[in-house]
Amino acid sequence: MGGVHINPSLLTDLEWNRRTYKNDLEFASPLETLLGDLWDYKSEHPSACCNALLLGSGGMGKSTMMYRECKRILEAGKLAVYISLQAREGAGGERIREYVLRCLYQTADEQAKNQFYQLTALRNKEPNLVLFVDGFNELTGPGASKYVAELKELSQRPGIQIVVSSRLDFLQNFGMSHFWTIHTCPLRDQQLRQLFEDSEWNVILGQRNLNILLKTP
Repeated sequence: MGGVHINPSLLTDLEWNRRTYKNDLEFASPLETLLGDLWDYKSEHPSACCNALLLGSGGMGKSTMMYRECKRILEAGKLAVYISLQAREGAGGERIREYVLRCLYQTADEQAKNQFYQLTALRNKEPNLVLFVDGFNELTGPGASKYVAELKELSQRPGIQIVVSSRLDFLQNFGMSHFWTIHTCPLRDQQLRQLFEDSEWNVILGQRNLNILLKTP
């Protein structure tokens, strides 16, 4: 992340389907575990969706979690692409698929398109490709509609899993209610406590509004 030091213990827990996935550094990250559960859930329930909206307010670490999980997948020798929608819109409205093709094959020609369709045509025990689509809330109106249409198309590919981040829940308004919603959770006391001296922590505990602010940065 551009040389910025990230304290992974301060990434939030995640909630999906009434279950909380805790950020415990001794185990896999919440997003890694959750994406695996979503993929397995579809294997058990074929009509269900394995794709999700990562929903949370600004500063809750959505982009960081997605970037770190994308990096982990790549380091494991598997395929994943991190896509900034704001950057794609700024690049003349470049399509998600064209960007993904260039990331995977260094070109977006017909041969690359055929390779992509072969890659994503079949569903396996794990995704053949995971797309981390970041920053939906930063799009303009026309851009949002265009990218929603493309996300719907890509979500039909059996070998792809998609996670889209946003500060706003856009799924119902754009006809994507089949996507699951993953919620970021407020930071736990245990996570915050490590940052403060005893005297500072006692002050924070005594000020409700400050406590809430720190837990939802």
